[in-house]
Amino acid sequence: MQKTIAAAILAGGKAARFHGLAKGNILINKNISIIQHLINELNKVQIAEKIIVANNFSLYQQYDLPIVPDLRTDCGPLAGIEAALNYYVKNFNAEYRATLFLPCDLPNLSVLEIKTLCTEFLDSNSAIVVATSNHGNDEHPLCVILDNNVLPDISKALNSGIRKVREVWNSFDTKRVDFLDQKAFLNLNSPRDLL
Repeated sequence: MQKTIAAAILAGGKAARFHGLAKGNILINKNISIIQHLINELNKVQIAEKIIVANNFSLYQQYDLPIVPDLRTDCGPLAGIEAALNYYVKNFNAEYRATLFLPCDLPNLSVLEIKTLCTEFLDSNSAIVVATSNHGNDEHPLCVILDNNVLPDISKALNSGIRKVREVWNSFDTKRVDFLDQKAFLNLNSPRDLL
């Protein structure tokens, strides 16, 4: 997969419910940060090219990965997705077919979920493959693989004022992959989630 799918960790949120603490830097099991955990899991799947999408370089420079800022301000995660796709299309041309996106606040996500999403994407004709759980009732729209060719569609949606990621995914023939382990997609929304 190392020459087919690249990866982007979305870390541009303001973390208001964490009083400004960067959620990706929260330490979890084995005393590593969530972002480092995600990097480790991506390495196990041999995804060689990885970036962090963030607007604050200083928060994430310790990971020694390229940090890519949004191309437009205050447009939410869709703008981060646009920035990552733009980075890969501009810098790698056709070297990578697609980009795997992961939010920075998933402490339980493992190589199993990442590998499954990658395999499902490579085996399908869909431009978008997104994770779901709870028999498809819970969608995890930021755990997604996008064909890099959807970049113009993402930019067009943003230009027209669309900010909701789900709205864009629903405009495509998106493939949804359901996972049995809901805990894998537990995201940290507030300090209570750490308990």
